[in-house]
Amino acid sequence: MLAACGEPDDGRPSADAGKIELWLREPLTLDPALASSPNEFTVLNALFEPLISVSGDGLPTPAVAESWEVSNAGHTITFTLRPEARWMTGEPVTADAFEWAWRRNLSPRIGGAFNYLLFPVRGARDYAYGLYKDPEVVGVGAPDDLTLRVGLAEPSPGFPARVAAPIFYPLPEGEIRSYGAAWTQPRRLRGNGQYRLVQWDQGLGLTLFRNEHYWGDPGGFGEVVVRFPEEDGSPLLAFRSGAVDVAPVGGSAYRSARGDDQLRDRLRLFERGGSWFLVFNTAKPPWNRVEVRRALSLVLDREAMAAAVFEEPTLPGWTIVPPSTLPREIAQPSPNVESARGLLSTAGFPNGEGLPTLRFTYHATDTWKRLAAYLATTWREALGIQVEADERSWRDFLSFTDDPGDFDLYRAGWTSEFADPANWYDTLWLSDADYLGAGWRNATFDRHVQDAAASADSEARRNAYRAADAVLEAEQPAIGIGHHADAYLLHPRITGFGIDAVTGAIDLRAVVVSN
Repeated sequence: MLAACGEPDDGRPSADAGKIELWLREPLTLDPALASSPNEFTVLNALFEPLISVSGDGLPTPAVAESWEVSNAGHTITFTLRPEARWMTGEPVTADAFEWAWRRNLSPRIGGAFNYLLFPVRGARDYAYGLYKDPEVVGVGAPDDLTLRVGLAEPSPGFPARVAAPIFYPLPEGEIRSYGAAWTQPRRLRGNGQYRLVQWDQGLGLTLFRNEHYWGDPGGFGEVVVRFPEEDGSPLLAFRSGAVDVAPVGGSAYRSARGDDQLRDRLRLFERGGSWFLVFNTAKPPWNRVEVRRALSLVLDREAMAAAVFEEPTLPGWTIVPPSTLPREIAQPSPNVESARGLLSTAGFPNGEGLPTLRFTYHATDTWKRLAAYLATTWREALGIQVEADERSWRDFLSFTDDPGDFDLYRAGWTSEFADPANWYDTLWLSDADYLGAGWRNATFDRHVQDAAASADSEARRNAYRAADAVLEAEQPAIGIGHHADAYLLHPRITGFGIDAVTGAIDLRAVVVSN
């Protein structure tokens, strides 16, 4: 939860620098290698800056690295650091801080939560798995203070977006070697971000001050105070009382807020870079007919379905790939039963006649049971299609998704591991990948994705992915039904707010408070 308030204490930033207060669960760690939750990433994003950031429109943008160059047929990326980048102590941020951090975070003794994001680097996977003991096997080097050279095992066009993740942050080698696990304590934690950690009272809260040595925009606040809620603290009670301006809500709190006339008006959902979708067996008649697949999609009311099916924050999904992954114009058509029936007639199934029963496979939870009931009712009433529920235990469903075999339709989902379209189009839908077992192959789609991989121009690369997305949505080997989201209650004076779609961290740069 977040509130703008307070006068500065002696020795603190001046009042005109601004102050903000957040209520977040206490971080279990502030080690970028070990962090795994949005509350931890919110603090870490304030304390550290990566080589590259991903902008709100999805483009990799310079951060500590002022530029980068891909060479050697895509096997080498060279980052040039900006000479003005500084640690909070005023010392220059040099390339060897990244080199040491990446190798340290890959070490099996560290057990980095997201070390797999480094695996495109030559030797990284083998070193992380203990196949090699010498960290020099990892293909990252710093030939001078302002140059970081990275060797990749194979070309990875999405690699620049990966390095925005905390596992890639530079780290203070001296403090980590001197203090061990205690290096993250206040005044020991040497970061290079907009803020510095000055206080951490276990169980109570922590305080950040503006880093006066930060090279770029100093940020909207001179002081950030994070309060840790008591175990039984209610975000709804705190928000109603006016104690906070922003409250993150999930679980029962989200459901209560959604059902409250006053709170519902203040509830906002922010996309989290993930989707729920329905995967067809496109190798099996009649689901191999694009007209049939599109007809089933056309009659679904995404907004009504999201409201009826999901009890956790979920945005209606008109596409398979979420908007944050690839910004583009997305149509949000209303259900069109007439057009859907026309498509079925074109495919040889007028009024659904001749279509077999559709077997829908899903994990046995209340959410997916509601989805199965919604689909069965909608498709029967609109198109005359009968749906058979194939309900599985979690273990059985996991085994099924590993090798779907003979199926009709199943519930699937995917969450961005890093903010790049390659994590979706290349990983899931290339013909040679067939990650989801849909059996879908499309040469035109493959060509667009290959064009994206070959492009050195960011906008041309995105346009190639947009062309690929148009093919994917026209063919519909899967039907998008919802996008993952986080929910917040926002006071009217919060005029700007945003989160990182991959990590879920509150983006302090996006927060604007109007008094």
